[in-house]
Amino acid sequence: MGNNTAVEVKNLIVHYETEEGIVEAVNNVSFSIEKGEVMGLVGETGAGKTTIALSIMGLLPHPPAKMYSGEIYLDGEDLTKKSLKEMQKIRGKKASMVFQDPMTALNPVIKVGDQITEVIKLHDPSLSDAEAQKKAIDMLEMVGIKGDRFEEYPHQFSGGMKQRVIIAIALACQPELIIADEPTTALDVTIQAQVMEMMKSLQHELNTAMLLITHDFGIVANICQKCAVIYAGEIVESGTVAHIFDNPMHPYTKGLFGSIPSLDKDVERLTPIKGQVVDPTDLPEYCSFYNRCDYCTEKCKECDPKLVEVEPGHFVKCIHVMQGAEEG
Repeated sequence: MGNNTAVEVKNLIVHYETEEGIVEAVNNVSFSIEKGEVMGLVGETGAGKTTIALSIMGLLPHPPAKMYSGEIYLDGEDLTKKSLKEMQKIRGKKASMVFQDPMTALNPVIKVGDQITEVIKLHDPSLSDAEAQKKAIDMLEMVGIKGDRFEEYPHQFSGGMKQRVIIAIALACQPELIIADEPTTALDVTIQAQVMEMMKSLQHELNTAMLLITHDFGIVANICQKCAVIYAGEIVESGTVAHIFDNPMHPYTKGLFGSIPSLDKDVERLTPIKGQVVDPTDLPEYCSFYNRCDYCTEKCKECDPKLVEVEPGHFVKCIHVMQGAEEG
C-alpha cells in the first residue's frame, strides 16, 4: 500500500456454499481507493457488489459464505487476519457502512440521538455522557437535522431523514473508509439528489475514502473519481470516470450505457443487454459475458481473458480489446 492509499483489496474470492450448489459470488477482484477518493462499483443485481462490501467490513455470513482467498488492507493492516473482536473495534471507527434501506437500518425502539451516541461512546469510552451527546447533536446538525430532534424515534422521521441519521452514525467517528451500498435506492428522486449531494460534501470535508455501490451511472458521474464495472463477480472494466464515460471498451460497459435513456435522441425503445445474467453456480471456463455479447467469436471460448491495462489507469477484461492493444 502507498502512503495515500486508504483501502486495497487483492485477489478476493468469495463463494456461497448452498444445497443447490456453490455460488461463485466474487472471483479474483482487486482494487484500491486513495484517501479522499470516491470509487463507484457498478453492475446488475447479483453481480457481487454487496458481497465485496461485506467482505471488507467482515460481515459475511458464515455459513454459507466462505472467503477462499484475498487480502484487504485498511490503514496498512490486513483485515482478513483480524479476529471478530478486533473487527468490532474497526467497524464504525476506521470503516463504516451505509446500507441501502433506511427503513430497517435503525432500531425502532431507541431514540435516534442515543443510536448515534452509542457508536461514539463505543469507540471513545473516555468521553463523558454529556460530551458524547454533544458530539451526537453536532453530527445530526452536520447532516442537516436540527439538534432538538435528538430525542425523537425513527418512526418520526421520513425516509430521507432516516438515511441522514444513518450517515451521521457512519461518520460519527470520522472513519477512513465509508462504504455506501446503494444509499438512495429506497428514496424518491428529489431526496436522492439531496442525500447524494450531502454525502459528497461531507466526504470531501472529512477527506474520507468512499466505495459507492450503485446501478446509477448518473450518480457515478456526479460524485466519483474512479469507477469499476462488475459482472458475474469479476471486474470487467475499471479506470477513471473519464475513461469509463468517454471511452467505454468492454461490451458489457457499452451495453449498460446503451440501455440508458437519452435526452437528445428520439427513440421508441431502449436497447437492453440481451439474455440473462450467467448462473453463478455454473460459470463457464471462458468469458462469462460470452452468451450476451454482441462482439463474441469462437476465440472467446478459448480462454478466460485477464484484466489488462489498455491505457494508463484503464483496465479491461476482453480478448478483443487485448488483441487491439497488442496490435496497437
